[in-house]
Amino acid sequence: GSHWERCSRTNLFRWVKCGGLGLGHLFIKQLVNRFFFFRETRDPFLLTVCQTRLSRLLPEFVVSTHVTTGAVQGYMKEVVASMRFLCVRFSTDYMWSVGKKKLCKDLCDTMLPIPLYRALYNERKGQNVLELVKKVPALPRVKTFFFKLHTGTLPVRTFLEERGFYMPWGSRCLICKKLETIDHVFLLCWEGVFFRRTTNDNLKSFC
Repeated sequence: GSHWERCSRTNLFRWVKCGGLGLGHLFIKQLVNRFFFFRETRDPFLLTVCQTRLSRLLPEFVVSTHVTTGAVQGYMKEVVASMRFLCVRFSTDYMWSVGKKKLCKDLCDTMLPIPLYRALYNERKGQNVLELVKKVPALPRVKTFFFKLHTGTLPVRTFLEERGFYMPWGSRCLICKKLETIDHVFLLCWEGVFFRRTTNDNLKSFC
């Protein structure tokens, strides 16, 4: 497995109101679709196939007097895997009464927990700063910058070096030769502020 911290990928699939991006997770969607095929099937032919092919593998859900031998392949194998996956995580009453959206959400909460670097801001309602900023009418790049600043994940030199990135010029600021931390970049590096101000003035004079 990766030795990096879990600080980005799980946020992609969490709901927007929970501070995520709300993207669809293909594996979770496959689990839900296979399960609902098994639960909602009403076609007589498909019911017969499920009873004869799956009663040996899912005896707690399928009862049949005629059992076929041999391995289950293809789509039916995925159905069996989905049922076994869900059975160890949810109760039978829940599985037979839940809707698709609710099941997808609960699977995301179960399989993709809140990242550790965000757990501190989810203890009490109304204190999740990242969730509040998500609703602010600002540009997406501004929100992204705030998220990285608030969670300490801005790609400054010390952050990159701690995570194993090769830094050919080291982790010190090229201007004042001190460690390039977030505080240093925004508060302590006066040479950088002066350089940026001079550059902006020069650009304005050419425009």
